[in-house]
Amino acid sequence: MQYSESRVFSAAVQNEAPAAASDESYPFQLSGVVVDASGAVLAGATVQVRGSDGAVETSVRSDRNGVFTISGLAAASYRLVVSS
Repeated sequence: MQYSESRVFSAAVQNEAPAAASDESYPFQLSGVVVDASGAVLAGATVQVRGSDGAVETSVRSDRNGVFTISGLAAASYRLVVSS
């Protein structure tokens, strides 16, 4: 099932210190909580980060509390696609 409602998740973008020298050019992190239309958390949901061309940059799964974190992102415009 793919969700398209704007209230499916909330996310915050943070500029964090790079973990390693190779990560210096990709210092951004995106994190949030995946919820359904009723506000219930979605454990194990897939969160995809897609570039402006639509290609999947990376994907992660939300934990048992619906929380996800994606690190090592460059400053750019992305589209998030969430499915469970």
